[in-house]
Amino acid sequence: MILVTLWILAFFLMAAWITLSLGAAMQARKFARRYAWAERQTFLNHRPRTAVIVPFKGVEPGLQAHLDRLCAQDYDDYTLVFVVESEDDPAYALLEEQRRRHPGKVTLIVAGHAPPTRGQKVHNQLAAIEHLEQAGGGETAWAFADSDAAPDRDWLARLVGPLCHEQTGATTGYRWLVPEPGQRATLWTHAASVINSSVMMFAGTGLFRYAWGGSMAVRTETARRGRLAEDYWDGALSDDYQLSAMCHDLGLNVVFVHQCVVASPVHFTLGGLLGFARRQYLITRTHRPGVYAAGLATLGVWCLAMLSTWAVLVLGLVFEPHRPGWMIAAGTMAVVFALHQARASYRRRAMRGALGDEAPRRYAATLQVDRWLTGGWMLLHALMMAGALAGRTIRWRGRRYRIDRPTQVRQLNA
Repeated sequence: MILVTLWILAFFLMAAWITLSLGAAMQARKFARRYAWAERQTFLNHRPRTAVIVPFKGVEPGLQAHLDRLCAQDYDDYTLVFVVESEDDPAYALLEEQRRRHPGKVTLIVAGHAPPTRGQKVHNQLAAIEHLEQAGGGETAWAFADSDAAPDRDWLARLVGPLCHEQTGATTGYRWLVPEPGQRATLWTHAASVINSSVMMFAGTGLFRYAWGGSMAVRTETARRGRLAEDYWDGALSDDYQLSAMCHDLGLNVVFVHQCVVASPVHFTLGGLLGFARRQYLITRTHRPGVYAAGLATLGVWCLAMLSTWAVLVLGLVFEPHRPGWMIAAGTMAVVFALHQARASYRRRAMRGALGDEAPRRYAATLQVDRWLTGGWMLLHALMMAGALAGRTIRWRGRRYRIDRPTQVRQLNA
């Protein structure tokens, strides 16, 4: 009886493995097809006065090029607010140079050290908002960018455009982690890029309707009505999950703008990747526990199904080669392998649409990891997600934080 039960469970897991792999391939296809959509003229025509807020800490790879792109947006009525914690920040000199080169367009703010109950990034953003409110510049929208994101010239126009709809509370892009130019990419860098892109395929769908802080925008009227600064960011570590929570509480949508996916260069060692993943997933666990639980359960079933299928194949060949069990396992593997190939091809197409025609050639090694080492990076992904099950402390930008609730964070080394 026990043996029969185990066989039934194994076949159920094989069916689940095929189903999940098919779902991933279909989702990648759906994401890639977004780039064939025609842009809406109403979005392109909506260009209100906008302030772009960018917090900085240290000099990111390619920072000068990113600054030049931010200052050269194809958008007539916008200003840039650069924020650092102190004048001792290594990025300060570069930012001051941009301020001198673009008088009237670039403002540089020194926010000071965040209080013990607030994340430094959120503190910098709040300092920028306070400055804008006091200056009374009449901005209709606030956009937010990360210092390590590389937007193209149309990024701001595309990000702000959908805010013309009253039901749109915020818009967002996403990051595509790519190997840092000039560095020999490690296996962990490739794995980070592949795992990141696998998550991105679900952006804007189902549970994944939330903003990403490196590329998001909100109407100033919405932020004021929802008391973003007072009720959602004060005492917070996460800017994007909290902005998403405000929109949800107001009954407004967070709209994913696929044209605003931006390249984010990275270079990871194993330790660096594990630390990065723990930070991302612990923040998700504390802010969006449903999303975290769904992701962990999906990865757990996928990995368990893969391992059980291999077990059925090996044990069947060794002990019961005359029975069909191992053949069913082999057939399952063949189907899943074909679905992996389809998914990898669609994701390659998505990369071309998001990052340009040269991107698949430039990041060919990463795409090969995606295509041929699916089992390895899926197991790594599951282990990294599971690693965020315990504890409430993370390290971010040289500081340790404890997250008790979304608006209750403590700096442990303040």
